[in-house]
Amino acid sequence: NAVGLNPQQQAIALQVTSLVVAMVGKRRAAKGKVEEHHSDPKFMGGNPKQPTTSMPKDIHRGAGNALHNDLNSFLRARTDAAGNHMRPQPGNSGARIRGNFTRQERLDAMADFYKQFGHKYSDAARDFFNQHPHLR
Repeated sequence: NAVGLNPQQQAIALQVTSLVVAMVGKRRAAKGKVEEHHSDPKFMGGNPKQPTTSMPKDIHRGAGNALHNDLNSFLRARTDAAGNHMRPQPGNSGARIRGNFTRQERLDAMADFYKQFGHKYSDAARDFFNQHPHLR
């Protein structure tokens, strides 16, 4: 029994405690979610059935310096002579990117990304270079 609380206040305190415990549990479960990453992205022409890299959701697509954020910034800077870039976004679909850049240009861009960011995403880098050992 909570000291100094009447039965109604004790019931409310128990409900609040239960809600807090449930919220903390859901937050921990969300942080622990695992997603699958295509180290050779499908939008870049990677095989949809390639082995994927398992990684925590917050590293894969979380805020700040998550893999997708780093990759999008990196690919935005990869342009051709006409100013087209490799970052997927509305108006710049995977099909458009594949039409503007050769498969080799796209692979070279991904290899450069993993060489630059491999220290942060070592499992994804390993999986990419296992698929494309000639790009090491």
